[in-house]
Amino acid sequence: MKKIIFLLLLFSSCTTEPQPIVAGKDECHFCKMTVADSRFATELITDKGKVFKFDDVICMSKFIKAGKVDENKMSRILLMDFSDNSLIDAETAFILLSNELHSPMGGNAAAFLLKDEAHNMQKEKGGEILDWKTLFNKLN
Repeated sequence: MKKIIFLLLLFSSCTTEPQPIVAGKDECHFCKMTVADSRFATELITDKGKVFKFDDVICMSKFIKAGKVDENKMSRILLMDFSDNSLIDAETAFILLSNELHSPMGGNAAAFLLKDEAHNMQKEKGGEILDWKTLFNKLN
């Protein structure tokens, strides 16, 4: 019985499922500020299931570029969909970079699951629509 409980705990602790990001409660793993606006929040999950939450894409970018986590051990990079506050895969997101977005740490990037939603926001806020790799290379 003890072996079964141990195995269940072992396998459940290695999940790569996202965790909800709660504005006003969760703390950015990089800058240590409380997540103020969840529309700009991001999440990085390692292959072991460790979850790192960030208040802005720029904090996550700096965390990765500083070598705080082995890039080969990252399982998922998630961005908050600006339209509906759900976490989406960074690799498939359409990301609007605009100085008119005013994100908490100045990353000024909003992610969208749907390209049309990104274009609609671009009409309102200006800026450019990028993929994750392009944005990551532009930041910092």
